[in-house]
Amino acid sequence: MPKQYDPYNPIGHPMIAVASLNFKTSIRRKTLLAISLVLAISTIVLHQIVSIQQLKSYRAIEHQSAVKDISRVAAVLQNALNKYVIISSDWGSWDATYRFAHDGNQTYIDENLTVDTVVSMEMNFLILVDNNGDVLSARGVSLSREAEVKIPKALLELLRPQGPVLGGMGHALNVSGLLSINRNVLLMSAAPILRTDDSGEPRGYFIAGRYLDRDLQKDLQAQTQLKLSFLKRRQDGFPEGAIPVVDALFSTGSSEPFTYLEPRSKLDVIDEENMVGHVLFPDVDGGPVLLVTAQIPRVVYQAGQNSLNALLYALLVGGALLIVAVSLMLDRIVLRPLSVLGRDVEDIGKTSDLSKRVAVAGEDELAVLGNSTNRMLEQLEITGNRLAAEHDRAENLLLNILPKSVADRLKTDPGTIAERFDEVSILFADMVGFTEMSSEKDAAQIVRMLNTIFSRFDDLAQDLGLEKIKTIGDCYMVASGLPSENANHAQMIAEMAFGMLEIIGEVAEQVDQDLSLRIGINSGVVVAGVIGKSKFIYDLWGDTVNIASRMESSGEPGCIQVTEASYSLLKDRYEFKDRGLTDIKGRGKMTTYYLVGRR
Repeated sequence: MPKQYDPYNPIGHPMIAVASLNFKTSIRRKTLLAISLVLAISTIVLHQIVSIQQLKSYRAIEHQSAVKDISRVAAVLQNALNKYVIISSDWGSWDATYRFAHDGNQTYIDENLTVDTVVSMEMNFLILVDNNGDVLSARGVSLSREAEVKIPKALLELLRPQGPVLGGMGHALNVSGLLSINRNVLLMSAAPILRTDDSGEPRGYFIAGRYLDRDLQKDLQAQTQLKLSFLKRRQDGFPEGAIPVVDALFSTGSSEPFTYLEPRSKLDVIDEENMVGHVLFPDVDGGPVLLVTAQIPRVVYQAGQNSLNALLYALLVGGALLIVAVSLMLDRIVLRPLSVLGRDVEDIGKTSDLSKRVAVAGEDELAVLGNSTNRMLEQLEITGNRLAAEHDRAENLLLNILPKSVADRLKTDPGTIAERFDEVSILFADMVGFTEMSSEKDAAQIVRMLNTIFSRFDDLAQDLGLEKIKTIGDCYMVASGLPSENANHAQMIAEMAFGMLEIIGEVAEQVDQDLSLRIGINSGVVVAGVIGKSKFIYDLWGDTVNIASRMESSGEPGCIQVTEASYSLLKDRYEFKDRGLTDIKGRGKMTTYYLVGRR
């Protein structure tokens, strides 16, 4: 937030701030900014004209190159799939395989489909099924461990005669493609089992495949020389972030297996290093199953950008030399005198010394400005001194009315202030026979006597760290434990009571009058605060306050009556006299005590 002007600190006057800003800083900066702005606009316009024409051709070349790169990604994966097409076709069209499908001779399996054979062909599984979809032989292998593993049940279920793999195959066609199995993607090919010369009635299907594991992904990435990421379809579909890309590719209906995205955005900043291309592969049912994303380096773009940067740097160097030359001339003629004037004003602002004046030389416009500033400083010095004196008087008056912490809050938040205090002791004291005394003596004399008594009460409360709440006529109210909490609040209020009795005795001797006090004390929970919009007073509310008042009104002259709550807090340090059950107005019978001395 902007700094507010403090009327009690005249050095913060807006005119002083403006003078310092204009004379030392702004004119020089504005001059240099104007020159720099003209140069910058010229540079930007020229740079944009060149970049529009030059980068347009670069982008066309870059786009063609990106199309080839992303097509290469599709081709590499397709080539990997063709490898398994060749394997399934070769093994399916073999007399030995054809005989095995008929007689089930285990020798064929032991001699040909060993674990080592499957590993050497970089396959994860080889499966032979008959025309009914029953498994004749199945061999699953972990390539990383070169050990036999179990064929997933989910894969075997897909090999039913009416399933997605064999359902549309017929008797003469091979089926190849991708399958989603247990969060994995398989490259799979199925071929009919025929004789070597492709004659005879098909006796089943030879199925070969490989998981799209990390090793295969690294191999594909090495072949493309691009950074690839593979996103597989899960049981619930693709992740939410990839759905827009998948929908865009899948809805085009084009035979092209990719899309090219103009440079992608990272946190609203164009990525100048890479473009992104996507290849969406369908499974054997035609639904999307694998999204391959390739990051394509923007080599062509960066080459064009480098040439444009060279042009930009040349323009900037020439402009910088121009700025230096113009700045030196302006500095000698105008800016340096302004800087001296601004420095003087800033020095006055930092030291807050309004008695200082700025240096004035010559008779030009700057001299006129300096003289005007000095006259303004003189007036501000006079006004500041007056305001500071008034501020001190107002501050002292406010602190006489409210506690400092409450006054500070009221300055920043003029609304209602209310706080709950759980451990507070309240004292009420009342002059006995004050009404009769007022009718017999001069009013001015009565007021002077009350002022003497209450002033000494105020001094005592301040010494004990108590908070005077108010006086009503001859009644005096003081509280302990607020607005700052005090664990010894009851002890402090007891000392206040004893001190008040001593004070009233001393004043009685001085004025030769029979003066005495009734004092009531209670401890407990109160709510304290300031309410209203005018004539603020810090006041207390709650049952604790009412009972403390009743302790005073139902007590005896010269005695300190306390409730059980206060008694329980003071009994270890002070002597008490049990008054027993006392009839308290509005409360009924209450057990009260007289505080008679210290232990």
